Amino acid sequence: MTSPKPLQRFPTGVPGLDAILDGGLFETGLYVIQGIAGAGKTILANQICFHQAREQRKAVYYTLLTEAHDRMLGFIQTLSFYDASHVPGDVNYVSGFKVLETEGLLGVVRNIREVMARARPSLLVVDGLVSAEDVAPSDTIFKKFLHELQTVSVMFRCTVLLLTNVEAARRLQAEHTMVDGILDLRATVTRLKPQRTIEVPKFRGSGHIRGTHSLEINSRGIEVRPRIEALLRPASPPRKAPAERRPFGIPSLDAVIGGGLPSCTNTMFMGPSGSGKTILGMHFLAAGAAVGERGMFFTFYEQVDELVEKAERLGMTTFVEAVKNGTIQIVWQSSVEANLDKIGNDLLGLFHEAKPVRVFIDGMHGFQVTSDPVERIQDFFAALGDYFVSHGTTVTFTTESGDILGRAIEPPFTNASRMCQNILLLRYTEARGRMRRVFSVVKIRDSGFDPAIREFTITDRGIVIGDSLEDLDKVLIGQPQRVEPKD
Repeated sequence: MTSPKPLQRFPTGVPGLDAILDGGLFETGLYVIQGIAGAGKTILANQICFHQAREQRKAVYYTLLTEAHDRMLGFIQTLSFYDASHVPGDVNYVSGFKVLETEGLLGVVRNIREVMARARPSLLVVDGLVSAEDVAPSDTIFKKFLHELQTVSVMFRCTVLLLTNVEAARRLQAEHTMVDGILDLRATVTRLKPQRTIEVPKFRGSGHIRGTHSLEINSRGIEVRPRIEALLRPASPPRKAPAERRPFGIPSLDAVIGGGLPSCTNTMFMGPSGSGKTILGMHFLAAGAAVGERGMFFTFYEQVDELVEKAERLGMTTFVEAVKNGTIQIVWQSSVEANLDKIGNDLLGLFHEAKPVRVFIDGMHGFQVTSDPVERIQDFFAALGDYFVSHGTTVTFTTESGDILGRAIEPPFTNASRMCQNILLLRYTEARGRMRRVFSVVKIRDSGFDPAIREFTITDRGIVIGDSLEDLDKVLIGQPQRVEPKD
């Protein structure tokens, strides 16, 4: 007995969707696309049709709904994937509503066979599955209708998409058991923020990325944003970092941490607002640029011009020149009404284009306000950071530690070790009627460091690290007390 030939993949061409499906649908597969009205079912199916046309294949869009094709195309043609030169010919729209009304499901099957024999498409879309269910005299007849569509898919070597609304999908269990996969599109509002998502609860023939993923409808059509922590899940433990150092270019700081940060690690700069975290990151990127290392500065706060002006005020000419010649790339992202997975996927694209040796992300709060639920942020950022490190990049990022003064020195998450190997703490303290900035190293993984607390200042030469505050105690909680020298 000969083994059956493996099924061939059927790429959808929808950005992000094929990644979730581990390469696409399968040829001759039967799939349900379900969702509430306005979830994007029609757009998704048409987008896949026109991708087939661009690949020099044909598609048939067969509708059982009363809506005229001209009306549907009037909306679809505003999207960039639509190409009128493919209609008709490569993408053929056929109405089966009158056939359904006068001849029932058997007439629809006969009509579909005739259309398929003429067009010979690689894709058949049947829009309005709920209409077929409404006219079916029994569940048995409806199941037979679905079985006939499966026969059509095999006979003509085509993939079949069945579109239905989510209310009907709750009633119709037959297609859930008989089809090869289900794509569930959702549109919800969470805390006043609209969200579109897609989930694939069933997919025969291969693994896929389970769970909920972000979906966006824009002028290009539908774009799917796979969950970063699932997309970047490592197949093996991160590689051991080489014994190299990435200095800050601040001699007194580099001396404290053994010559610089260990390469291929993630480092957190933790401190309250205004403590100097951004400037420290600018020093880190400038030191790399000085030796020809490309850097990426990803920020939710200051724009490019603001950062360049800041660098000029601080006398950081290397940073300014590196931005102008492209050695340092600054990417600004608004966190207002933003989507966490879109930001992550866009950042990955920029990372692959720039191929930076050093990355500075300013800061964690921008990701947190876009995360729903907020508990995702640790897995998200750990996956992103590990991915960058696995590509030979040294990553630094900022997070705010809460009160400017006081006893609380806690990051806004519970397990910092999942997200970083190194932590540098920047803090304010009050002494003699004025605010003073202090710096300390909390940890450098697998490396020695000087744990002393030092005062630092921000000057027209950038950050200057001072001597250790050996004569003061309780500095980090903002209540320094002088310690009497030991005899």
